[in-house]
Amino acid sequence: MSKKKRQITDLQFKAGLVIVVLLVVALFYFAFVQDRFTVKEDGVGQEPLIKDHLSYETEFCANRLTELAHEVHFLEKEIKAEKEILGEEELVQEQEQKVIQIEQRELQEVKAEFENYESMCDEFDVNPTAELCTTFLQEAKNHLDVVQKNADQTTGAEHIGIVIKELRNAHRIYEGMEGVCANIE
Repeated sequence: MSKKKRQITDLQFKAGLVIVVLLVVALFYFAFVQDRFTVKEDGVGQEPLIKDHLSYETEFCANRLTELAHEVHFLEKEIKAEKEILGEEELVQEQEQKVIQIEQRELQEVKAEFENYESMCDEFDVNPTAELCTTFLQEAKNHLDVVQKNADQTTGAEHIGIVIKELRNAHRIYEGMEGVCANIE
């Protein structure tokens, strides 16, 4: 009797090598890259703006409130960092104090805008009115126009994918608002 020899073919070797490389890339992504895109709560604000989570019937409300909450978070973080720098440097204190005051005013304006949108979106989810629908639809249209203008002006190949995705999202949000508003008188 003769013994059979087993050999790995080139195809099997290449397939095994590709699988190992893909596993290493996936592990690297989940270990390092994914953490870059998470927003961590550093205890910047005294009380979180969003208590539990945002859940609205329209994508416009959910996106707008999320954008405003992120803006508040990063403004608070920037103000805190500038106050720490101001404590270390004594030369430009007067100018820095003015900058911090301006940013604090901007923060209060963004918080007020968030609270305004939150009340309008809560009302819109419970009882959609033509007035709120017109307001939201106009804002969605304005955002779509800005994104369309950015897409028309973009020439760099690396930015095309980002702009196209943003344009697709803005168009979807606008069409969603049109659908909701079509059902309202």
